[in-house]
Amino acid sequence: MKLMKNCTLVDKDTLKKLEVLISDEGYILKVDEKIENNSYEVIDCKNKYLMPALTDLHVHFRDPGYTYKEDLVSGSRAAISGGYTTVNMMANTNPIVDNKSIYDEILNRAKKITYLDMYQALSVTENFDDEKLSDFSIESCRIYSNDGVSIENDYTMYEAIKEAKKYNKYIFSHLGNVRLSKLDYRLAEDIMAIRDINLCENLAYGVHFSHISTKKTMENIIRAKDSNISISCGVTPHHISLYDNDYKVNPPIKRKEDVDYIIEAIKKDYVDIIETDHAPHSIEDKKNGAVGLINLETAFMVCYTSLVKNNGLDIRKLSKLMSYNPNKILGIEKKKGLIKKGYEADLILVDLDEKVVVDTKNMKSKSKNTPFENMSFYGKILFTMKKGEIVYDNR
Repeated sequence: MKLMKNCTLVDKDTLKKLEVLISDEGYILKVDEKIENNSYEVIDCKNKYLMPALTDLHVHFRDPGYTYKEDLVSGSRAAISGGYTTVNMMANTNPIVDNKSIYDEILNRAKKITYLDMYQALSVTENFDDEKLSDFSIESCRIYSNDGVSIENDYTMYEAIKEAKKYNKYIFSHLGNVRLSKLDYRLAEDIMAIRDINLCENLAYGVHFSHISTKKTMENIIRAKDSNISISCGVTPHHISLYDNDYKVNPPIKRKEDVDYIIEAIKKDYVDIIETDHAPHSIEDKKNGAVGLINLETAFMVCYTSLVKNNGLDIRKLSKLMSYNPNKILGIEKKKGLIKKGYEADLILVDLDEKVVVDTKNMKSKSKNTPFENMSFYGKILFTMKKGEIVYDNR
């Protein structure tokens, strides 16, 4: 068994110096101010911060079809080096994940990678055709999304929400009409958010709004939540840290007033999760206009620096956004996302005072596309633990 000593525990409910005892099976046995050492293996945390490992519901591992950009193995290594032990992969692979056969094939390979728990989203419509719905009855699939493109057909979205309600699924909505986006992405995001909010109100069932980037859309989400319309939303690290930046991502990086407003919404608990939208691309693809960035290995540092250090967010809220709430959406919040007895020992040790310069040469992802290169952030991941075993060590 392992005894974690000299650490400050942080989860959504806790900010306190405590010790943690972990069983040989990888579960938390005890959390207390002082635990007697009965010949346990002691891990001296050296007065750093021990937090639940992170969960990301929005990653692109490009596998199958685009494995020159990323694959399950390289994506998993990037994830654990960023403090993640659970991810949900989007469906825009080649072929698109729109049926159980492809879904099972990916997850069967993913299960062989024991240091990361991987979930797989299914597409809302077959082959992203915006018309024919995929099978919403697949029991193990929690999240459906056409991420990368929006669902532009109003009737299709209406029927999709009905199916999601019938089977208790989440739809992750990518906001933005394709043709209108080419003229004004801000307007495209805002209009589609209004449509989906109205559909949710009509059907008494919510969707999840991914990577919110505009003040106007956040205002509409806030009004909807205040009216008890059952929706959720997520933001990305780059949309809360960068502004007036032309690095190509989808949705694009916006203005400072958008960033400031979204951060205030986070502080007021209107944002449910932080999702990285980890989107690897080769150097050639980026030169040819591909949109997206790698995010798993920098997300915690960027969010801690932008939200906690620079804007005064309670670090317990950060843990809620990056650990507990994502696990709740997956339906596994009773075993992951907190540091308490009975939970899996998926943990990270972080040094909140150490400044790290982003250097893509040290990254595990196959791709190196990031606007954060050479920028400095606080919050170094010292190690990542998966069920009691350290799977990434950067001490």
